[in-house]
This record gives sequence, C-alpha cells and structure tokens, in this order.
Amino acid sequence: MPYRAFEADNRQAVEAAIGEIDNLEARPILYEERVPRRDLSHFAYAGAALAILLLVLAKLGERELLASARMLPPMWIGRFYRADTGNFPAEDQTDEVAVAAMADHVTTGLEGIKRYVEGEGAK
Repeated sequence: MPYRAFEADNRQAVEAAIGEIDNLEARPILYEERVPRRDLSHFAYAGAALAILLLVLAKLGERELLASARMLPPMWIGRFYRADTGNFPAEDQTDEVAVAAMADHVTTGLEGIKRYVEGEGAK
C-alpha cells in the first residue's frame, strides 16, 4: 500500500480522513513471498546431527581421559617462599630446607587425600 498523507483543516475533514483510513485498514493486505525451488533443510539436519555426534564423541573421550588420569599418581606443582624473604636469610633457612619442608607438607596432604578417597578416613 503506498504512503498517503492526510491534511485536515476542520472537524469534517478530520472525520473524513479517519473514515478513509478505517476503510483502507479493513482491506486485506496483499504481499508476495518467494518460495525456494529446492528444499535445503536436509543440510541443516545433517549439520545438527554431525554436531551432536561430535559432542557425544568428545564426551566419551573425556570419560576415557578421566579414567586414565585416575591411574596416575597425584602430583603437586607450586611455588613458595622461604619464611625470611629478605636478602640475608638465617643459616637454617636455605632453599634446600624450604624445598624439603614443602615436599613433606604436600606429601602429607596428598597421603591424607588418598586415605580419604580409599575409604580409610583422615588420620
């Protein structure tokens, strides 16, 4: 429907314009729509099925990775600092002593986790 502007100078002209607009709105709206010549929906369904298959395979691979990860002993990787962070630590605060103390601390923690997981409870 083409655009049409209405101008009204008095009450009768406004009523006439509203009546004409009402008549125009009562008419059916005609439009044209292009219908595709070929149905391409099967490509969309195939893509969705492929995506689902990839997700299922990824989930199955994740389960296998988790199962194989359970076979590995737990590891701890971290950084730490000596008790004295100054430039001149005491004689008994060497890097070797700090590494040994942290290794003992982490090993004790991991052994506790292992006992808990194996059902022995914390000690």
